[in-house]
Amino acid sequence: MQYHLRNLVLSSIFVILGTDCVEAQSILKPPFGIRWGDSPEKLVHWASKQSLDVVITLPGEQPEIKILRIQNKKGILPDTQATSIESRFISGRLFELSIHYSDLKNQSEDMEPRFNLLKKQIESEWGALSINRQERNKEDGYINRTISYHREHTKGLFIVLVLTEIEDDLRKRKESRFSLIYRNENLKDSVN
Repeated sequence: MQYHLRNLVLSSIFVILGTDCVEAQSILKPPFGIRWGDSPEKLVHWASKQSLDVVITLPGEQPEIKILRIQNKKGILPDTQATSIESRFISGRLFELSIHYSDLKNQSEDMEPRFNLLKKQIESEWGALSINRQERNKEDGYINRTISYHREHTKGLFIVLVLTEIEDDLRKRKESRFSLIYRNENLKDSVN
């Protein structure tokens, strides 16, 4: 009897541990094979191999923060439709990654459908996004429109999708950009 009880207990423990592993795998992870807490060197190494430009910013009022911006002078980043990546590190550990998409050919009308397509892809993978902000301002001949959505996948892990359009009413020109932001507030708070 004890033998069967012991096997039942051990089997239950393995099932519980296995379930926890499956749930842990569904945690929101940044793309490009990067992990929360990675060092800037991993991205710098990738950018160097791809011959991309890297700009490092060290904000004076926040000495623990390092911002890395990677872009390609020739246009989009390799194997993506993104024009740049911006990553934020606190005490040398990744806590935010932003992927920026711009209209390199000045075809702003193409950006909103691309934004909506990315939104659908995110929602199919992570669930419905909630609207964060929706603004439209007109000032000095410029029309600014911003719309953003977010999802807190797990407490402290956010994904944010933002579309920004700036229209010059006088010259009849319009620029658009959208960004996909992965943020780990838990890691940021644990370092502070």
